[in-house]
Amino acid sequence: MKNKIVKQLLGISVATILFAHMPILSLAAPYDIGNGSIIVDSDADGVRIVTQDSVQNEPETSETVISGTSTSNTITINSAGTGENAAKVTIRDLNIDVSNTGNQFSYDSENNLNGYGEIAIKTAGAGNVTIELDGTNTLASGALCGGLQKENGGTLTIKDEDPNQNDIPAALTATGGYGGAGIGGGYEKDGNDIVIKGGTVTATGGSQGAGIGGGCEKDGNDIVIEGGSVTATGGSDGTGIGGGFSGSGRVEIRGGSVTATGGENAAGIGSGMNELGRVEISGGTVIATGGYGGAGIGGGVAGAGSVDISGGSVTATGGSHGAGIGGGFDPFHSNNNSLTVSNDAIVKAAAGGIGNVNYGIGAAVGCGGHGNEPGTFREPDVSESFTGSVIFYKAGTSVQSMIDHPRLNIDPNHNYIGELPPETETEGSVIIPSGLLEQNNDNDTSDNSNDSDETPPYQGITSDMLTRQISSLMRTSKTGTVTIDFGRNICLSPALMKVLFETGNVAKNCTFTYMGKRYNMYIPVIDIKSEKYKDAMEELKREDNNNGFAGFMRTRDIFEALGVTVEEIK
Repeated sequence: MKNKIVKQLLGISVATILFAHMPILSLAAPYDIGNGSIIVDSDADGVRIVTQDSVQNEPETSETVISGTSTSNTITINSAGTGENAAKVTIRDLNIDVSNTGNQFSYDSENNLNGYGEIAIKTAGAGNVTIELDGTNTLASGALCGGLQKENGGTLTIKDEDPNQNDIPAALTATGGYGGAGIGGGYEKDGNDIVIKGGTVTATGGSQGAGIGGGCEKDGNDIVIEGGSVTATGGSDGTGIGGGFSGSGRVEIRGGSVTATGGENAAGIGSGMNELGRVEISGGTVIATGGYGGAGIGGGVAGAGSVDISGGSVTATGGSHGAGIGGGFDPFHSNNNSLTVSNDAIVKAAAGGIGNVNYGIGAAVGCGGHGNEPGTFREPDVSESFTGSVIFYKAGTSVQSMIDHPRLNIDPNHNYIGELPPETETEGSVIIPSGLLEQNNDNDTSDNSNDSDETPPYQGITSDMLTRQISSLMRTSKTGTVTIDFGRNICLSPALMKVLFETGNVAKNCTFTYMGKRYNMYIPVIDIKSEKYKDAMEELKREDNNNGFAGFMRTRDIFEALGVTVEEIK
């Protein structure tokens, strides 16, 4: 018994000695931004000292986590380290909203702006900064400030280290104030050297600021997106990703899902006014829409675009009078417009529509309009390694239409390069052009659904056309179900419903777009001789003052007893 006690004491002593010689690591709990503003000072070795509300904490080499909610407190991250010694900060369910601070109309006695608001998070110093996303985070800054304002001399990296960890979302929504980017520069400040590696990132610029990139009159260069889901929207005159108002943009997309929309006069991805946008895309799914006068990918008004696409799926449309890929309206730098495609890249491009009949329309690829003259089309430079496709669509074709209807609205003058995309990616389905309606006896093709006043008066689809389409689908369907995409806001008539119920002994999925959302109407196999079916058809005929038209939601109500359902497609 004595020996056993001695051994236990010796074991405890040895453990104590070993513990005493181990390095002491700080395992601090998350800092709560509600307790005061936070300054993180990270030295050249990556050791961080956190100061909150003037109280300095012990040095940290483990994870620094900041959480909580505030409408007055902010975060500053100062970094001196690079590489593995970058300042590393995790934001977890952080909500900072100081958007009501500052005044962009305030000037000092020397006519200099002095109404700067508060910055939700600012990075500073000569080193690199890495921000890890956990949970749902929102940042909104005051006037003249970026939502997440990048001022450090090195790289700012935003990432999600473990996207599958406990199914915890990793999201960041950042909104800039007037003149500031959502993520990037503040007023008259560049937003360069930004890398996004993961997470769901939504960035919206203030007026004249980029979604991701430069602030007002400043550049957004060396912006790299490697993964995650990124949605970037520029403020008025700011790009979605790239330069702010009158700022250049140099952007590289290697992967992930990217949706970028430019503000007025700016490109979706690239530059603001009067500048050159340089864009390289090697992977991922990219959707880009230019603002009024700007290219989808390339330059803003009077700007140009040099674009290299070597992989991924890219869909781009210009704003009114802007090119799909290339330059904006009235380009001064038209000789700099170029598109190079290689490998297995899939590219779809359309110029914007005509917002003013006195201005020229842009080209799918090339220049925007020149004064009141159309833009000059520029043939893409296709490498020998190219195995994908480039499809040119008629001006005004939306990105969603190019995605949903890959074989519709192809520009007859330029057509496509490579293999024409399939009519649909879904076996046993067909796409009906958006908005088509069954003609009534008076040849009135107006939309009587009241679903939206945006539906254009297209010529109607006849029941014979739909019968032929379904009969053709039945020959290829292996599942006993066919899918018909009716596009946007269609009204259903008794004649169309008769086709949907009675053509072929198969179930049918009818998809519709309404208010930006997708819905599926399921038409089951039924007994067409039943009284329920006859009664429902008679009720449909009484819709719209006996014109027999009903929107798909109302049609569901009429035929609900027969098993017809409508569900949003998530």
